[in-house]
Amino acid sequence: MNALDFLRLLYGDNTSGYLALWTKQDRHTGWFPAGNFEAASLQAERLARYRDVYFGVGLQREALDVHHRGIASGVVALPGFWLDVDAQGPAHKAVNLPPTKADARAFLNDFPLSPTLVVDSGHGLQPWWLLRELWSFDSEEERQYAQARSHRFLATLQEKAKARGWQIDPTADLARVLRLPGTWNRKLEPVPVQVIEVNEIRYNPSDFEPYLVEGPLAEDSSHQQWQGPAGALRPVLRACRFLQHCQGDATTLSEPEWWAVVSNVARLEGGQEAIHEISAPYPRYSRAETDQKIAHVLRAAGLHTCRYIQQSLGFTGCPPGGCGVKAPAVLGLSRHDTRTARVLRLRREAEETALRLFAKGRGEAA
Repeated sequence: MNALDFLRLLYGDNTSGYLALWTKQDRHTGWFPAGNFEAASLQAERLARYRDVYFGVGLQREALDVHHRGIASGVVALPGFWLDVDAQGPAHKAVNLPPTKADARAFLNDFPLSPTLVVDSGHGLQPWWLLRELWSFDSEEERQYAQARSHRFLATLQEKAKARGWQIDPTADLARVLRLPGTWNRKLEPVPVQVIEVNEIRYNPSDFEPYLVEGPLAEDSSHQQWQGPAGALRPVLRACRFLQHCQGDATTLSEPEWWAVVSNVARLEGGQEAIHEISAPYPRYSRAETDQKIAHVLRAAGLHTCRYIQQSLGFTGCPPGGCGVKAPAVLGLSRHDTRTARVLRLRREAEETALRLFAKGRGEAA
């Protein structure tokens, strides 16, 4: 199955939005109107001659520039649910992975619903559970519902993998990019990215519900908006085991882990320079690009919470019972600052409640 056939199978030919093609070596994104998959697949084949090519799982509302590959809040349609299951080998430093791709495929049988597709990504598998129809979002509430369902799906399979002593990378965000079949994985010697299994089965979103774990990691819980004042950097770095892990393993830090660092540390006094220090050991570190990403986080995202770090990123180094805070950055607040933040939150909630009651009263009077 080539790239064109794969994209048509996922999205169909009559849909709206934009597909992102992202290349790893230059971190550039190309944008294509959904439905014009011929142009996208031709470009992918051309780029695959010398680059790793990825595509955005969720179709985006609008085409962005070459330096942005889309965000979850901009996703307007989803083809289904997916996983990225790495296998042990020289391409991965982690050892708590399925020993072989055959073991990874056997693990998929732990979930009661069979995948529609299985992609061999070169050094692991990317199974897909496709929906009967492309899931197009008619409202922001529906998009958030899909995001929560995607997180619950991932959490369910992570729980099953943990029972085997394995880990699965957190890839549930709607703006995730994955390798495109018909291209090459160039992490070591080039190997093809290819579909190795196709099953004539599709699902409705509700079909998954009986099998998913409770407690969805919804977007509003993993990216809560920061309402309090900036805190001190030193107590956070001294107390948070997750940030200590990120400092110690900076050369191999995953992108989701790095974003969790930025979302917390960027808001602390001296935090932005600390992010550069943490990021500098990474082989492709760029100060200018890091500054752009910090600015993006401060504009568009909130804190990644401890719950997100533990459940979605799979970090197990936190002390039993946690640190008594909802996010690492809170460790940098004094008790006075914490009380101030709480007062501001309560005042905002009271104002919102008053406005709702006032609007409701006017509606009843009419």
